[in-house]
Order: sequence, then C-alpha cells, then structure tokens
Amino acid sequence: MFTGIVLERSRVLTFDPMPQGGMKILISCAIPESRLWPLGASVALNGVCLTIVETRSLGTTTELSFEVSQETLSRTNLAELSPGSSVHMESALAMGAPLGGHLVSGHVDGVGVVEDLSANGDFWNFEVSVEGAAQSAIAPFLVEKGSIAVDGVSLTVNQVIDRDEKTFFSMVLIPHTMTVTRFKELNKGDRVNLEADLLAKYVNRYTRFKDSAQRNEGTDVQP
Repeated sequence: MFTGIVLERSRVLTFDPMPQGGMKILISCAIPESRLWPLGASVALNGVCLTIVETRSLGTTTELSFEVSQETLSRTNLAELSPGSSVHMESALAMGAPLGGHLVSGHVDGVGVVEDLSANGDFWNFEVSVEGAAQSAIAPFLVEKGSIAVDGVSLTVNQVIDRDEKTFFSMVLIPHTMTVTRFKELNKGDRVNLEADLLAKYVNRYTRFKDSAQRNEGTDVQP
C-alpha cells in the first residue's frame, strides 16, 4: 500500500530484456538508507507496485533492481522506459505513518494520455484523457475534488468532462510538485499510469451488489 507521495525522481540505469520474457529495471536511488530497501520489499515505480530483487549500496546512493512481467508492461507505461528515463519512486506505507495523499494500491487501472500541461502563473494546468478500456476503468471514479494517482502521484481532480468516446479530467499542479516529479518532462501525447481511488472502487462494487440484491428480493418467484 502507498500514499501517492513520491520520495524522489529516480533515474533508470538499465532496462534489459529477460531471457524468458519481461524486463529487468535497474534504477539509482538517492536515498541511501538500506533499511528502506530490503530484498523482497515493495516499491512503487510510476505508481506500479514492484518487488526489489537486488540491492546494492554505494554510500550516498543505492541501486535497486526489479523484474517486470510482460503483463505489467502491457498494462502500464513502464515499457516506454529506457536508460536515463526518470521514474517516480515511493516506498510502501508503514503502519502508523502519516497518510499524506490517499490510499494507493500500486495496481494500475489504466493508461491515460496527456492532453495539456501548461503554465498558468506559478501553477500548471494538467489535463489527461482516457478512452476505451481505460475510460471504462477510470471514468466512473472521477469526481471533482476527488483523488487520482497519476504515475503514482496523488493529485486532486478539478474538472471532469465526459464525452462518448473519451473522458477528460484536469488538475492543477503546484510549483513544488513540478520540482520534485517527472511531470515537467511530459509532453502532449505522452502516456501516464492511472489508478482510481481505492475507496471509491469498493463503494461502487458494494453499491452494485446491494442494488442487485434488492432487485432480486423484490422479484416474485413463481413455483
């Protein structure tokens, strides 16, 4: 479990194919505390929950390796990484730690497309669209002032516009967010990982089954 408050913008060192499929990612982390990075620990890269399979401390930095399946590559933007790419990194939430963003599972629901990222004074307008399967998976949970994880970053939705084939949603990024994230490297048309609000998904499923049960209870069954 994560909160969408990234620890740092890490750099990809290598991005190599594995013999039986998938890719192995090696990143450089500027946070040297080895207690945060034990083998088998969960780390979110661009909002995708991955497992540390190798770790090497280099004094002021740490190198971390992850194995990424073809399934994960097909459902996220991790397949677009290359040496030198930057990625958002967040360690798993510890019990009792402050929940600064919102509950994020690290399981991407869909991939959106950047429609706009433009300066507006000291702030930035950030607009993303979803269509097809991503629209079905994300759009029902988009509400004004609700939460969305974009590449693993907890953001607040300001506006939602639903159209037949696409849903557009916009956010406002503060200067600090632009400083500590990779968002300033994005361009129109780039793809971003999206995870809808976890609590909203639970409420939606409960409501659907509750409504179905009530309809069934009200149906006369003939012998």
